[in-house]
Amino acid sequence: MYQNKFTSKLFYKKYAYRLGIKFHLASIFRNKDFNYAKYRIDLWNQEVAKGVTPKFGLYGRGDDIQMSDLHLALRLLNIFSTANTDYTLRIEHKTINVFSNDTVWLDSLKIKLHDHIVDFLEPADTNIALHLLKNPDIEIVKNKEYEYKLKTRYARQSFKSFGEWCQKFPNHVKISNIFLNELLTDTFLSEGRIIYVKDKKTLNIVTLFIGEGIQSVTTLVTIEDLDI
Repeated sequence: MYQNKFTSKLFYKKYAYRLGIKFHLASIFRNKDFNYAKYRIDLWNQEVAKGVTPKFGLYGRGDDIQMSDLHLALRLLNIFSTANTDYTLRIEHKTINVFSNDTVWLDSLKIKLHDHIVDFLEPADTNIALHLLKNPDIEIVKNKEYEYKLKTRYARQSFKSFGEWCQKFPNHVKISNIFLNELLTDTFLSEGRIIYVKDKKTLNIVTLFIGEGIQSVTTLVTIEDLDI
């Protein structure tokens, strides 16, 4: 039985729902390249027709591919390539994460692929879902100690001065010790680092320091802030 979980923000600032599908051959669907997926499935079926057990890996090495895996691969290829709705896929090891706002389509996938579903993430209720979709740059939190959450993008330069500023004003921003050490020693800004910012004034200061290194800014709110 899969787990139902709640999300407090949109995925990719666009989708309110995520369905996880466990599948041994998940990586063939990376980037929604269905021509490649079909190519791999056809190759494996050709090997089966020759009496050879296909393997999942480079140069014919790796784990044996079961017929049940091939059947599921073909089902998923048909489902994804013929879907008349907006969705995206993200592959994480042996899991296909399906992101969409089409709950009818996602419900049909849960029925069709029930034995392979590992989890389903959604907002706590419809009102929250609608509010998130109308306000993609917010994230709902239980306690709001900071007003903003920033995510960094790669930037090829030193931001040591920002690291030193963070050390002087620990009550204004919150970053990990690992990230702080990177700021003080690296000659580039790593992608995907998180910065919690106290208020709008502090956000303006942080932007002056690392504006070119900011990938996204998320406003943190509580349910009480939303008044829904």
